[in-house]
Amino acid sequence: MKYLFVVFLLFMTFVTGCQGNELSAGPAENHQPKSLQEAVQESGVPNILHTVERDQYAFSFAHSQEDSKQDLKLLHFFHDEEGWHYQGNSGFGVADAVPVTYGAATWITNKYQAQGENTYASVHLGQVLDTNIEKVVLTLGQKTHEAKLVNEDGFTLWYVAIDDSGEGDQHGSVAAYGRDGELIFQSPSAQSNKL
Repeated sequence: MKYLFVVFLLFMTFVTGCQGNELSAGPAENHQPKSLQEAVQESGVPNILHTVERDQYAFSFAHSQEDSKQDLKLLHFFHDEEGWHYQGNSGFGVADAVPVTYGAATWITNKYQAQGENTYASVHLGQVLDTNIEKVVLTLGQKTHEAKLVNEDGFTLWYVAIDDSGEGDQHGSVAAYGRDGELIFQSPSAQSNKL
């Protein structure tokens, strides 16, 4: 009788253990990767103006103003099998004295690997403060890139996104054009600033 009781107890322990594993495996199979919208919300950064999604990375623009000081933020995101992840942000002051502002940020677009291959993205960006400007061109070295213009909540932003390339690390110059194609503003070229 004792032998039968021990066998019964072992059988019940085995069955209960198997059921526990099945229950804990169920939710993991139903786990949904985090969406980009969830990652943007989890960043905690207010006043998001616009979000751009690429294959393995994304970025959002945010604007803030405290008294007369304005700031533009660029939030960085990367994507893997678990979904989207917020990495941090870069901040840029907005100067009212120029018609177009300019800044750039570069970040890793995968989980950092000390011994592996890391990929990077660069975004060159700014705010368009002159309402006559309809086109912004960024020059990096010998290449020119026509910027994308985004108008959100009364703010006009420009940006050029450059995937994993040394070109994105360069400091560029910006030219802004009006409706009839006339040059309204040109920042000094990177070459003219060299000694």
